[in-house]
Amino acid sequence: MTPEAHPRRYSRAFHSHPSVAGECRRILRGALIEWGLPHLYDDASLVLTEMLTNAIRSGDLIRVEVFTDGDRVVLEVFDPSTELPKRGDPEPEDEGGRGVSIIDAYADTWGYRLVKGGKVVFAVLIGE
Repeated sequence: MTPEAHPRRYSRAFHSHPSVAGECRRILRGALIEWGLPHLYDDASLVLTEMLTNAIRSGDLIRVEVFTDGDRVVLEVFDPSTELPKRGDPEPEDEGGRGVSIIDAYADTWGYRLVKGGKVVFAVLIGE
């Protein structure tokens, strides 16, 4: 099968539940293997997990999209909250508050956009 025959976008809606993260990581792994970018998995799965952790807390329905346009992989997570991502300032013993810092450290770029019914947080990782 030629690379053009592979799907270049995976999109799926989920009801918010902690088990969503594992399912999304499996989808991500399969997509990256199909696209010839498996070396991005560790960083991409960490970024996606942090994005999902925040989205799962935000509401009932979330949507995850993973797509590529060559050597770039884009991760997008929709949630129904309009609360914008912000960097936390956790103490060493705090269990949370590091998500944005982790996304910032591992993604080549990231951001968000407000959309009808909530927001989309996105991250881009570039394979080399």
